[in-house]
Amino acid sequence: MSEPAGPSPDALPAKVRTFAGDIIYPRDLRWSFRTEGATFSFNFERVPEIAQPLITAFKTVLIWYLKERSAHHANAVFFRVLHLIRFLAEGRSNALTAIAPVDILNYRGALPPKQEWYLASLSGVLCRWNDLGCAGVPVETADLLRNLRLPGNEKGEAVRTFDPVAGPLTEIEFSRSEEHTSEL
Repeated sequence: MSEPAGPSPDALPAKVRTFAGDIIYPRDLRWSFRTEGATFSFNFERVPEIAQPLITAFKTVLIWYLKERSAHHANAVFFRVLHLIRFLAEGRSNALTAIAPVDILNYRGALPPKQEWYLASLSGVLCRWNDLGCAGVPVETADLLRNLRLPGNEKGEAVRTFDPVAGPLTEIEFSRSEEHTSEL
């Protein structure tokens, strides 16, 4: 199940305005900008050489997210897709031109139980990729993702278990924080 590699980087627009009003240059290999109180850097040089045929389509999908969603959301998309692509490129000898259903199933099987939510967050992205008509995610892959039952990321566990690192502040920590804030 091989798809064409898609359009060349020249098929991308020279300049795009994000949802927050920032300008990015899609033909560059690195998009860096500061918005929404944070600095973002999407470095496409981190995509393995064997997966280079997917970059233009990947950028097209990210452009959609940057125009329609927050930069924080697009950043999460970038790193989830990069994780998937690196997994699929590992040990591969032929070019990665499409993400096939078997690739999704292998990725799911390789994820530890605490990270199965990675695929849940990728599901919407890869379905959007297919909906945008970009090469790289065939309809069979999108159909599989739409039919899989995928767990979301666990929410509230640190608070529920009073995790000393990631959980809530204790009463003592909270009162000390209030005291310090009032001194400012």
